[in-house]
Amino acid sequence: MKPSELWQHTEMLRLVVLALVGSGCSQMMMTVDGGAGGGRGGGGAGGGAAAAFTIVELDANSRGLFSLAMAVDPADGRVVVAYFTPRNTQTVVGTDDLNLNVVEWRNGVTTPPQTIRFMQRAPGVAIALHPMTKEPTVAFMGGPDRFIPTGPSVFWFQHDASLATRSGTTWTEVAARTDGDVCTNAGAPANGSIVGLWPALRFDAMGRVVFAYRDIRFAQNTTDYTGSDLESVEGPLSALTPRCVFEGFNTKPGIGGRLMMVAGPNDETVLVADQNVTGADTVGQDVVLMRRTATGWTPPTVVLSSGDTQTGPQVAWDPMLGYTVAVVRGSILAYRQSANASTWENEETVVSEGSGGWYPSLAIDPVSHEPSLAYYACSRSSGVAVTGCQTSQDALRVVSRGGGRWQTPVTVDEEGGWSPKLGFFATGKRVIAYRVANTADGSARAGVLKLAIEN
Repeated sequence: MKPSELWQHTEMLRLVVLALVGSGCSQMMMTVDGGAGGGRGGGGAGGGAAAAFTIVELDANSRGLFSLAMAVDPADGRVVVAYFTPRNTQTVVGTDDLNLNVVEWRNGVTTPPQTIRFMQRAPGVAIALHPMTKEPTVAFMGGPDRFIPTGPSVFWFQHDASLATRSGTTWTEVAARTDGDVCTNAGAPANGSIVGLWPALRFDAMGRVVFAYRDIRFAQNTTDYTGSDLESVEGPLSALTPRCVFEGFNTKPGIGGRLMMVAGPNDETVLVADQNVTGADTVGQDVVLMRRTATGWTPPTVVLSSGDTQTGPQVAWDPMLGYTVAVVRGSILAYRQSANASTWENEETVVSEGSGGWYPSLAIDPVSHEPSLAYYACSRSSGVAVTGCQTSQDALRVVSRGGGRWQTPVTVDEEGGWSPKLGFFATGKRVIAYRVANTADGSARAGVLKLAIEN
């Protein structure tokens, strides 16, 4: 876009309201509508079509590009976000402490963040709302802190696949699994102490938990990652049963990084992961899909290829649309769907312009039964690395499909959006939780936690 065009679009931006809301918690709200451009902090629709999002700062003090997760109560207009943010302390010299926080937004009001606990490692977080109580449960790698000078915990500090539940304002942590004795691995060590990485979590309609995670054994060498297992615990919170989702020691595909889980047909669980063979949080590959049916977990199947899954592969299911997946693949944002998870339609290119389509989040509109994807656009130029994104060009965008084709992307927030999490309210309105992205020319606000609500 030429500077003159950018100026014209900027002039179209109208800030309608700026307010402070909440009980003792300041919150910036900005309603945006207009054209394709927009000033920093807001945006509009591509192609001149009007669109409007209210931008809320859920935690203006949060910093850092650490994992976040979002749960939505569609009927109640409620959003709950779990996230990590620096605590500005060091229990162990040279290692920053992080707070695991939860913050809620409901019908225009943000509650003050609650801290579940502090920790040092943050390999993923997941959150789900109980179908009856509507209280959140958070999954993460936790357990007792093990600050010892030798042994496998010299780096990890926390080791366990943990769940935190809330009653009133009190959070209670339970170690759902403390070792890796779940899968049968011929020739492998009998156990491992580092479990709970990249958690995925959901409740079924009866309130039973399905909590999947990666088991990297003792994390002492490369084979601990290539031969890692994918495991789960399932059942009522008071009586969780361990299951082996995939045993990896003998084939060593490194499955289990960056998990995502949704409900499928007949309330079955649909799970995707990437393959991460060199470490716990290194470059992941491909979209690997598994399902928890009445007879157990199905074998993993690669349904969409990728050389770098970034923040992870995406999956959604809809009774009319079927199974859908998405991932960044090279310079494009790719999408695929299947009616039965066996026969897949041809891959669709959603975004292929400039440097973007990054960190996608996939969800399906419950009204139109069409997919949408939220993503980060780094630059209008191709081939720009993540370290070269500029504040004048980056943005958070969302794109939807309708009429058999992908529509013009909508700019949601010109301040950018790292690792967005997309959901829908029952009305079909979209909601996106995300962090301010880190850019080469201005990162003082990188990590601020925000929410965009479609008006």
